[in-house]
Amino acid sequence: MAGETIELSIEETNKLRAELGLAPLRINNSSKDTKKEQQHNSDDALNVSSTNKNEIELSLEESNKLRSKLGLKPLNNESTRKEPEHKPARNEDEIRRVKDHIEKEKLKRQVQKNIETNFVTTTLGSSNNDDDENAVSWAMKMKQTKDNKTTTIKKKKSSKQLISNQKNCLMSNQSIK
Repeated sequence: MAGETIELSIEETNKLRAELGLAPLRINNSSKDTKKEQQHNSDDALNVSSTNKNEIELSLEESNKLRSKLGLKPLNNESTRKEPEHKPARNEDEIRRVKDHIEKEKLKRQVQKNIETNFVTTTLGSSNNDDDENAVSWAMKMKQTKDNKTTTIKKKKSSKQLISNQKNCLMSNQSIK
């Protein structure tokens, strides 16, 4: 029985409503009888506009009158709603996690920046204003370092020779005595 659908016409529905002691539904017809009936039952009856036999339209007030007669709660009108609307609850745990994540990322960027500025020398691809080099200047620097190396080697050899000469002289002086 719960799955069955009962279809009644408006006239049959009005008969059933009359048996239950309810006001009949009004139908927008041009007949004089229905107009007289509507005027007679204007306080108890509901205004129903029907374009189709299966479709009934009621205003909010009419629906609430019908619902109160049937023992149901009236429908709330959104514009007359007096309950204050609250903001949705904030998820404090999620906010805290996001803030912690942001702080960690800031620290990572700061550490990376400090590492780059303090420990990393310039790479071949990076260019500093002080170290702007082209091939010719690089070759000149290499020649200078080579010249510097050869001069330091010559100085070491000459200092070794000088020391050995001094030792020889000292030995010869001691042997002469």
